[in-house]
Amino acid sequence: GWGVQVGKYLNVSVVNSAVPGKSSRSFTTQGYFNGMYNQVRSGDIVVIEFGHNEGGGAGKPQQGVCPGTSLTATCQFDGQTVYTYHKYMTDAVNTFKSKGARVIVSSQTPKNPFRDSSGTPIYVSYAQQVAQSTSVSYVDHFALTVKRYQQLGSGTVNAYFPQDNIHTNAAGADTVAQAFLRGVLCDSANPLRASVANTNVQPSTCPDCMLHRCV
Repeated sequence: GWGVQVGKYLNVSVVNSAVPGKSSRSFTTQGYFNGMYNQVRSGDIVVIEFGHNEGGGAGKPQQGVCPGTSLTATCQFDGQTVYTYHKYMTDAVNTFKSKGARVIVSSQTPKNPFRDSSGTPIYVSYAQQVAQSTSVSYVDHFALTVKRYQQLGSGTVNAYFPQDNIHTNAAGADTVAQAFLRGVLCDSANPLRASVANTNVQPSTCPDCMLHRCV
C-alpha cells in the first residue's frame, strides 16, 4: 500500500508496520500495537490509519467494532468483549504519546470512486474526532485522495485497481502516498511536515475542510 511508497518523499526513515486486513480492534487484540510500542522511542512519529475493516459490527470475526463513539461501551460476540473504534484508537494514540511519540491520525483511503458509490464511511469522521479528542494532528487522507482521483479521471484511476475497488497497484499507492503528504504539508503543526523532502506532491492544494475548521 501507500506506506511502501511514502518514504521516497521523506528525509527520515520509514518503518511500515501495516498488516493487511487488520482493523483497530484486531491490531490491538492480536498484539500488533504492542509490537510497535516496544520499538517506538521518544520523538518518533507514528501514523495510525484504520477504517476499512471495522464495519460489520462485533460479529465480523476479529475485525468489527461496536457502533458509536463511546470509550466505555462494549458489545459481545462469541464470548469476546468488543469495544468501539474510538476506544481502540484512543488507547493506541495515548499509549504512543506516553512514550513521547508524536502521533498523526489519518482517515482511511477511499475505494475507487468511479466504481463504488458507497460514499464517505463513518470512520473518516471518527478518525477526525479521535485526533481532536487526543490533541494530535489529523490528515483527511480520504478527502485528499478523492480530490486527486477526480483530477486524474476514471481512466487513470480505474487502472490503479486491477483486482478490486479497494486495493491499488504500485502506481495507485504512490498517488495515495502523495495525497497523505499533501495533508501533512497543509497543517503547519503536523510533526512530519519538516521531514517532507519533496513538496511537489499532488494534489497541489489543501482540502476544503481542515481540522478545527470542519463543521
